[in-house]
Amino acid sequence: MPDKEKLMWNLALQIAGGPAIAVGDSLDMAGYEKFRVIVADGANGSANVGDAAGVLFVALVPGEPDEHLTYKVGADDIKLDRAQIFAGAGAVGFITDAFPEFKFANATGADAVIDVLVARG
Repeated sequence: MPDKEKLMWNLALQIAGGPAIAVGDSLDMAGYEKFRVIVADGANGSANVGDAAGVLFVALVPGEPDEHLTYKVGADDIKLDRAQIFAGAGAVGFITDAFPEFKFANATGADAVIDVLVARG
């Protein structure tokens, strides 16, 4: 039985009528946490993801992206107007102030669902 689990990901970008970029990678991880956060319209919700130490990958994926769906990084409200992927310690470093608890606010006019995946090395 392997000591580490493996996270694999692929990303394909295509400009209509223009160039394409495709990249894939894998990450050996000691473990992961996955959360599904449901936030009622006009309410707040959270995912207690623990300390940022050792985190190498974070995915924040709203069911319906919307500029009125946000999460906190320090004092800043960050829009979840698209899925957000932070791969590698450098990218995760941009959001370490959101740990240990990702806090979401929903002012979209409907209930919101956010999937959160955190992988640790």
